[in-house]
Formats: sequence, C-alpha cells, structure tokens
Amino acid sequence: MAGNGGLEKLDVGELSAEQQEMLRRFKSKTKIDNEKYLRSHPEVEVLMADFLRYVMPASLARNRLRRKEMNH
Repeated sequence: MAGNGGLEKLDVGELSAEQQEMLRRFKSKTKIDNEKYLRSHPEVEVLMADFLRYVMPASLARNRLRRKEMNH
C-alpha cells in the first residue's frame, strides 16, 4: 500500500495510555497557543463580533420561524 502515509495497518481501537497523554498535552499546548494568539491580535475579537452580529440574527429568525411552524 504505497503512498498512504505509512498507515498500512491503521489501528482504529483505543489509544494507549502514552498516546492519550501525548494527545492531552497536544490539546493543552494548542489551547494555550490559541489563547496567546488571540490576546496578541485584538482585531480578531472585532472580526468575531462583527461575524456573530451578522450570523446570529439570521439564525435566531430561522429558529423562530421553525418554532412557529411547529406550533401550527
């Protein structure tokens, strides 16, 4: 099975204790790195706020319409 990135015998079972610990550390480091990035780039918060202001009203309106349709 050439060209599959070395996953000839992919084990889809549980992770070993060592793999679980490595994954936990990776997730923790990624979260810390993401938080550092967001703190050092305040413009991201502005972009997120603008995006949510655009998306949320449409989503809320769709939900209201669905509830109204379900009640009738």
